Amino acid sequence: MGLNPENLDPLNLRENKLLKGFIAVAMLGAIMLPLYKLYIVSHDGVLPSRLDTLVTVTYFVLMAHVIEGLIAGAIAFRRGENVIKAGVYAFFTGFIGLTEIINSEA
Repeated sequence: MGLNPENLDPLNLRENKLLKGFIAVAMLGAIMLPLYKLYIVSHDGVLPSRLDTLVTVTYFVLMAHVIEGLIAGAIAFRRGENVIKAGVYAFFTGFIGLTEIINSEA
């Protein structure tokens, strides 16, 4: 039974550089949004309620990507590869990067 690597990549996402680039840019935005909120609040400003809701969702997205990065780092560590490189790559590309790391040859 087990996990079949072919089923993890039904859309051939490993080869889709455009999607990985979009995800990386979205992650940069997800990092910048809480920093923007911190800036606004520290200068006695008020963040619009819709944007505040988006910041809350962003926290969950960032935590999910941190967990993916930690998993990728652990896999890289077991294989003797560069832990930081694998973790950062998985953090910025999300599930796609994590599946690449899982499916890559040691």
